Amino acid sequence: LNERVKKVLALKARLGVFDKGYNPYVNIEDLRSLTDQEIIGGYMEKKLRLIKNIAKESMTVLYNDNSAGYGLPVSFEGKKVAYVGYKNPALGREFGEIANRYGKVDTILLSNDASLAALKDARNKLRNHDLIIMGFNETDQRPHKGYAINVEEVNFITDWAAEQPMIAVYLGSPYALTRIPGYRNFTAYVLGYSNNQANNFAAAQVVFGGTPAIGVLPVTAASFKVGESVVIPDRFREEYFHFVGSEEDSLMHSVYDMKNSSALFTVVPQVAELVAGGKIKLSDTLGELLEEDGKNAGLTVEELLKGYEDKVNAYYLQAILNKYRRYTTIEEAAQMMFAKMGMRNTRFVAEKPAVSGYSVPSVITDGIDYNKFKFTVGNGGKYAGKQVLSPKAAELVQSLL
Repeated sequence: LNERVKKVLALKARLGVFDKGYNPYVNIEDLRSLTDQEIIGGYMEKKLRLIKNIAKESMTVLYNDNSAGYGLPVSFEGKKVAYVGYKNPALGREFGEIANRYGKVDTILLSNDASLAALKDARNKLRNHDLIIMGFNETDQRPHKGYAINVEEVNFITDWAAEQPMIAVYLGSPYALTRIPGYRNFTAYVLGYSNNQANNFAAAQVVFGGTPAIGVLPVTAASFKVGESVVIPDRFREEYFHFVGSEEDSLMHSVYDMKNSSALFTVVPQVAELVAGGKIKLSDTLGELLEEDGKNAGLTVEELLKGYEDKVNAYYLQAILNKYRRYTTIEEAAQMMFAKMGMRNTRFVAEKPAVSGYSVPSVITDGIDYNKFKFTVGNGGKYAGKQVLSPKAAELVQSLL
């Protein structure tokens, strides 16, 4: 115990903790802010949030070669992507589920007793894929156990990575690199430190850019020095906060008929682009734009946008689009936006005309796609590194959420 305490104190001294007003005495009352007094839903929620946050901030990208588009964050453009969960199928299943929220990812899960033959079979099945993500999920922290690395199987994987672009996600000790001599064959190497659910969940989102990669290597391992890492500071896609299968996460799979709120996904972003492009102004009235002379003549574009859930307002927004932007239909423009945001589960349904001569495009979506939409408008209109909405239009839509 004394040796362990000395080791911790030496580390704190090396990192300058004592120079920052360190107080070795712990106030037990202060610890209550991180300690649950009861279990809710099978979890001690405060501890779980802390664990998830530690996992997210510790994920370390040791290196990343994205020069040919096969590194991090993963791009789906023009690519067939697959994930191989190398042993520990429980973790592999969750990783695959998260991966498929970001794009189409073919998943192969190998059991704990999978042999070299199973790896060869996986390679044959995936020979036409452009990028493979290899999850090393069954690991061991103990050097005298060889970190649970089967040398023959790992050598097969690294040889495979030399011939087909592959990203490694290693949920184990950084010291295990010494048992993976061909690790440089991977296009990128994500170090997840431990094969538990929180680290697996965090690593999956780092791979697809749902969370930044800000971890640094805490030790010297193989050719990497302590403090090394490749920092990817920005989010590329949406983030998820709840473990797959949890009660909170089930809302992601809920299907929503947007009904009157459908305009948020259709006419609102398109009218916002007209405003952003200077074709119309928020202060313009229906009388000015459509020569409306009735009781609604004084309604402004800003008021119409804020009241988009009203069908009459939605009708007027459509009429403005039909007059000032004629090169495409509202549905076609919306579908292009959905595709750019990766909203694969959003579709149109038939709707009776709200006002004679005009139909209201009605949308059905789910929690995953709604999460993508919210991320994009809150990210200056960017999704997966591409500008879907102009920054000004995104800011306007964001103000209406």
